[in-house]
Amino acid sequence: MLWIILLALWAGPALAAEDWDQSTGTTLPVSQQKEILVRKAFEHSRALDTEVSEKILSRAITLDPKDARLYLLRGDARKQNGQFSQAVEDYSRSLALDHKDEETYLHRAFVYRATGQYQKAINDYLTAIRIRPRGRPYEYVYLAKCLIKLERYKEAVPHLEEGIKQDPNSHEGLKLLADCHMTLKNYPDAVKVYTLYIRKCPDDGAGYFGRAKAYESMGDKKQAEADRKLGKTFEIAP
Repeated sequence: MLWIILLALWAGPALAAEDWDQSTGTTLPVSQQKEILVRKAFEHSRALDTEVSEKILSRAITLDPKDARLYLLRGDARKQNGQFSQAVEDYSRSLALDHKDEETYLHRAFVYRATGQYQKAINDYLTAIRIRPRGRPYEYVYLAKCLIKLERYKEAVPHLEEGIKQDPNSHEGLKLLADCHMTLKNYPDAVKVYTLYIRKCPDDGAGYFGRAKAYESMGDKKQAEADRKLGKTFEIAP
């Protein structure tokens, strides 16, 4: 739904219906015609009619094919329609016009990640982070998830740590970081991070079970059993 919000912010205040009728002619400036079309696209997107929204945005692009934001918005509409390859094409066109817009890199990375193109997603996340290293901690988590998919756990660790540094309440980030430490056999670090996760999510048995495995790997069977008992009070052990 983020792209719907983007449409609303970019479109500005709504114009009257008669202005929309006038936009079919050539009396209005191109900028105002685009505003009307984007507003109409927003209205259709709110009604979940993204196919019509896509067509309206295509018309806006014919008015100004050098407006990078229009390709971003149409790419989002196409993404919602499941047209992933076309969405990537639009994001790429947008970036060709404005290669410093980290938002577009993030949107394209989302599609790459959703379609299993993890290395391409990684490249886009890294570019977005270089442009804007702070303010979007979830970027680091998504980047790490792509690295984990490729079994590059050691590379994922510093990105997860940075994401958690920017957002200490990132439950997903903490769990992923603890799991990475387990996979890398960094058991003391795994215990520390699982403990932090348990403090944030005391009702999630996964944290206790994860820490139990770390303790067991360190030879502390007593603490491992205690954690398993705690975990079983919240869910069935895997």
